[in-house]
Amino acid sequence: MFFVTEEHTKLRLLMLIKKSGGMSVKELSRHIGITPMGVRQHLISLEKKGIVRYTTKKHGRGRPKFLYMLTEKGETVFPNSYNKIATDILRFLREIDGKVKVDKLFKMRKERFLAEKGGSLPDRTRLSERVSAMAEMLNMDGYLVELEETEKSFLLKKYHCPISEIAQEFEDPCKHELELYREIFNKGVLRENWQAAGDLSCTYIIPKVTLVRPV
Repeated sequence: MFFVTEEHTKLRLLMLIKKSGGMSVKELSRHIGITPMGVRQHLISLEKKGIVRYTTKKHGRGRPKFLYMLTEKGETVFPNSYNKIATDILRFLREIDGKVKVDKLFKMRKERFLAEKGGSLPDRTRLSERVSAMAEMLNMDGYLVELEETEKSFLLKKYHCPISEIAQEFEDPCKHELELYREIFNKGVLRENWQAAGDLSCTYIIPKVTLVRPV
C-alpha cells in the first residue's frame, strides 16, 4: 500500500486531512510540527500521485483560504475490511431471505465481538480504561479513532469506517454497533454524528454513569 513506502510524515498529513475534512498548509504545519515549506513539498508530492487536491474556501472579506483534501484515490490509502463483493452478497441475501436475515447477520457479528473481545476489556467499573481499550481495538481494525473527555462523558470519534460501502446501503451494522457500545459501557450511549449521513466522523457520546453488565 502507498503509506508503507512513503515516509511517516506523509501518512500523518493524510490522517490530519482525513480527520478534518480539509486543512490549510498553515494548519497542517502547526499540527505536525514542520515548516509550511516542508508541508508544501510533501503535499506537492501527494498531489502529483493523485492522493490529495486543494480547493478554495472564502471566509470574510480576506483572501480565500486554500484547503487540502483527500481525493477518491486518497481515501483508498486507509484500509477497508470489505469490498464491493461483500455488499453484493448482502443484497443477494436480502433478496432471497429478506431484511430480517441481514439484521440477524450483523447481530451475530456484534455477539461474536462481545464473546471474543469483550472479556479482554479492563474491569467494567473503570469506564476510562474500558473506553481507551475499545479505542485501541478499533484503531487496530483501521477505524482511525480519537477520544475526547468532557466533564460528563467520553466522546469516541471514528474518522474512518472500513465497511463504509456497506453502511451506506444497510443501516444494520451501525444499529448493532450502537447496541454494542450500550452493552459494553451503559444504556445511555448516544450517536451524535454518523458518516453514513455525511458527517466527518461517527461520534459516540458515552456518559460517565454506572456501567451495566452486558446482556
